[in-house]
Amino acid sequence: MTINLTLPQLNADSLKDQIITLLVDEKELSAKEIHTKLCKNKSFSYQSTHKALQELTSNGVIEKNGAKYKINLKWISELKQFAEKFENKSKANLIAPQTEQTIVFDKLYYFLENMLHLFSSDVLFKDCDHSYGGGILTHLWWPLSFDDENYKRFIHMASTHDSYLLIPSNSPVDHWLKTYYEKVGFKGVILNADYKIEDDLAIVGDYLIYVFLPLELKKRLDELYSNPNMSDAIHSGILETILMEKTNIKVTIVKNKTLVKKYWERILPYFGKKLNFK
Repeated sequence: MTINLTLPQLNADSLKDQIITLLVDEKELSAKEIHTKLCKNKSFSYQSTHKALQELTSNGVIEKNGAKYKINLKWISELKQFAEKFENKSKANLIAPQTEQTIVFDKLYYFLENMLHLFSSDVLFKDCDHSYGGGILTHLWWPLSFDDENYKRFIHMASTHDSYLLIPSNSPVDHWLKTYYEKVGFKGVILNADYKIEDDLAIVGDYLIYVFLPLELKKRLDELYSNPNMSDAIHSGILETILMEKTNIKVTIVKNKTLVKKYWERILPYFGKKLNFK
């Protein structure tokens, strides 16, 4: 089943999300018009508004047409809405055990954004009697593409759950990110784990999230993570190219508490822990 996406619920405290909400209602506005309307409710510096507009444009969320900004319609059809759609189905009890939901992302950036929004929304823990989250990933995700708002989401996700990750890779970038993950609240991250996987598997609440990356993208990421100096990849534009180039990432989500339990029974001993839910 492929999920049909709709417009997301946005965070009213986020400047960028306020801009998105404004452009959804107003269609097209100049930077000055956007800033003026935003300042009716809360004071922002024009520099902050300009920076937010630049980041939204760079990430493909909005487009600039002459002096006017507008929502990127492709973003509306592909970005952020996944978490809300999933949450609505969950609240309506439409996601039963063993139900499978699938979506395909055409950019790595869109995939990372959606997964972060979903995992930090807590919806996967609805009616769940434990707080385990984590899984087995080829490489560590997310912090390579964070802005301030997503950093807050990442901290919430990490600090409010019992989060453990096994990473078969032992790359320089994974070592750097391991420190980052543990600093913000992950209970444990083991690199060079003796656990063979072909595709990434996140385990959050009672859900299994299978991630199927194209072979070419896997190779690109392996090369990126093997670079001992990530700043080179950032400054040369390699990271941005990998995040924004066309690809085909399939994500399948399955609700199956029995299988989730079996995975945690295998993962937790790596950290000297025992399962504490039925």
